[in-house]
Amino acid sequence: MEKLNIAISTAMKYLSTQYICDEDHLTHSGRLAYIWQLLKWCNDNNTLSKQDINIFLEDSVNIISNQFGSSETGLTIILPGNMHRRNYSTHAIDCGIYLDSFCDLWTLSPSLDNAFIENTKKIAIEYALAKLSKPTLVHNQYLYLAYGLSRWSTIFYKEYTQEIERALLKSLDLFFNSLDEFGYAPYADKTIATTLNGVTTYYHGRTLAFCWGIIDNLSISSLHKRKYIDKLQKSTVFLSKMYLQDGNKQLLLDTKRYYFQGEYESASHAHDIYVFHRMYEITGDSFWVKIASKSLDLLLKSQDE
Repeated sequence: MEKLNIAISTAMKYLSTQYICDEDHLTHSGRLAYIWQLLKWCNDNNTLSKQDINIFLEDSVNIISNQFGSSETGLTIILPGNMHRRNYSTHAIDCGIYLDSFCDLWTLSPSLDNAFIENTKKIAIEYALAKLSKPTLVHNQYLYLAYGLSRWSTIFYKEYTQEIERALLKSLDLFFNSLDEFGYAPYADKTIATTLNGVTTYYHGRTLAFCWGIIDNLSISSLHKRKYIDKLQKSTVFLSKMYLQDGNKQLLLDTKRYYFQGEYESASHAHDIYVFHRMYEITGDSFWVKIASKSLDLLLKSQDE
């Protein structure tokens, strides 16, 4: 636990130095919003003083409060999304991360400025609902957004309940209908690019993690949930088969390999660990603890390096 606390505190402090990215010279607002999740962990586990947490909260909120803007169609988003090529992200991903992380900010600092809260609501109700009604068929992108909306809605929605639930169910059905008989999720629908309609070691785990979160946040029957969970179990078994004995994943399988220039990647492992944890909850099989432990070891090793 101590190693994990150190790793998370270190990651939080690194983000606090990157309000303006050293490499790209802009604010990666979606990525920066993760600082609120890390601060929530630090607060809950007493790894930082209350004074330091409040300083980091104030600084990050001040930065991100200047990052609200409009999409190409005039909907409220968190900038820059896909408006700046060096952001390496999309509106859907950045807004999804933001809505998810805002929930942790709210628990730490519920007396936020009204304009900040209202802009967040506009991202959820204007942008997210519109986007999820006609999603781009890149599965991880719309699921990022759907999960963020689902978590935000558990705290904040008092209206739009049916619209939000319809959008979330549509996202789940779109994803699960894309799975093949072995449970793997292609990176993107074949109508977008046939070369990207293949296995993705990098994105597979996170799509499953987002689906778990959406299912948990939806008010649907246990029978309805069971339909999705059965498919998640099959897909998680497929994910485990991507792993090598040392906890690394076989990157040669990935259909979108230009991300991976090193010997291994670790950015996907946090999502994988969560998915393996959920499998252990369901099955009680120690295999899932062992593979999650190997994945965590590699994740911590990557930070040490």
